[in-house]
Amino acid sequence: SIFKAPTYQHALQLKEELITKYQNNPKYSEALNILDQGFEDAAQFYRFPAQHHKSLRTTNSIENINMQVRKREKVIKTFPNLDSAFRLIGAVLMDIQENFDSSNRPFIT
Repeated sequence: SIFKAPTYQHALQLKEELITKYQNNPKYSEALNILDQGFEDAAQFYRFPAQHHKSLRTTNSIENINMQVRKREKVIKTFPNLDSAFRLIGAVLMDIQENFDSSNRPFIT
């Protein structure tokens, strides 16, 4: 619920409540420390308008790119060298960029 909060202030309040609730339990101390240290980085999407939050906080676009690279990599199976793997990834990225440029869909909705 922290990262689905409507505002940054509300997310910060939820984070503080969670830390206060579990701070005395040593089982959660490392996780709470990681949350506290990384919260500012993880909450950067709040700096943008609310309609962009979902697109910015999820990794769906990156997962889609990785899926397309893996799909093409399975066809080749073995690369003769590292440069050939880089060329495949570059070709996949160029194809995605061309499709993105020719579509009328905005990246951030």
